[in-house]
Amino acid sequence: MNARVAVVVRTKDRPLLLRRALRSILAQSHDDYVVVVVNDGGDESDFASVLDEFRPLLGERLHPVRHARSLGRWPSATAGVDAVDSEFIVIHDDDDTWGPDFLATTVAHLDAHAESAGVSVRTTIIWESIEGDRITELGRDVFHPSMTDLLLADHLYKNRFVPISFLYRRSLYRELGGFNEELQVVGDWEFHIRALTAARIDFLPDEGLAFWHQRPGTVGAAGNSVIDLDHLHDRYDRLVRDERLVAYVREYGSGLPLYLTHLLHEQRRLAVDETRAAMRDELHAQLGPLRDQIDRLQAIADDGFIPILRRKYWALRRRLSGTRTPDPQN
Repeated sequence: MNARVAVVVRTKDRPLLLRRALRSILAQSHDDYVVVVVNDGGDESDFASVLDEFRPLLGERLHPVRHARSLGRWPSATAGVDAVDSEFIVIHDDDDTWGPDFLATTVAHLDAHAESAGVSVRTTIIWESIEGDRITELGRDVFHPSMTDLLLADHLYKNRFVPISFLYRRSLYRELGGFNEELQVVGDWEFHIRALTAARIDFLPDEGLAFWHQRPGTVGAAGNSVIDLDHLHDRYDRLVRDERLVAYVREYGSGLPLYLTHLLHEQRRLAVDETRAAMRDELHAQLGPLRDQIDRLQAIADDGFIPILRRKYWALRRRLSGTRTPDPQN
């Protein structure tokens, strides 16, 4: 079955979350879609049980893909995209959700803007916890609340939009050569860099229709890659940046990177020096009143306590010597 939108769901051993994701998809007001659910080496009986529940509701729109062993996040995404044909693509991970009008809003936008290759919507982070079969919402935050446009300059520093918020044309996917399957993490960030470089990607700041669910402190199958695999993010971030740097140097030479590296080092050194100077000034400012207090206490001691000790000393000395040695201070 061909449809306008291919919704790709990657999953592994998370039947509770997969059920919620499929309910989110079924609730869409736009129904010209197929759902490709990729079981990346997870328990087959749990996977089959969930599909049996939703097959009567999704019918021919449900396309399962099974991996006998886990291939990883981005090979699974590729398998899902390549399993069907469609005009548009969106990755709906098994732990995220949509508002009911996500597909209707994004498809309508791209229909009205032929010059755009993709569109992202405002995203809300939902913090939650899982105990047994119960999911409890803990709070919400808007992801990059001040963002009004998707700018490559911003995205080069940090990922500004996530897969659950991003619908794009299959033609863009083909033009970019698909996903980088070697990346265990940050694959969406790397794909988005290429997308923003190659084409126009729009942003709908007033449409909070995508919900990115995160579970701090949760590890294992129910964890989030952005939290559970946090130790890998820094490494793969540096690998992606270095790959781009090598490509740039091969084509344009190392002159500009050499200069910028030195400039950044100098700026970092100046920033450290300024921070140290500010801390030193603050410490001196805080120690000033303390010094004054110490001086006052010393003066009090000199005027009162010390003379008393001195008189006691001379009195004791006279008693021990049996003389009437005068106190030299009197």
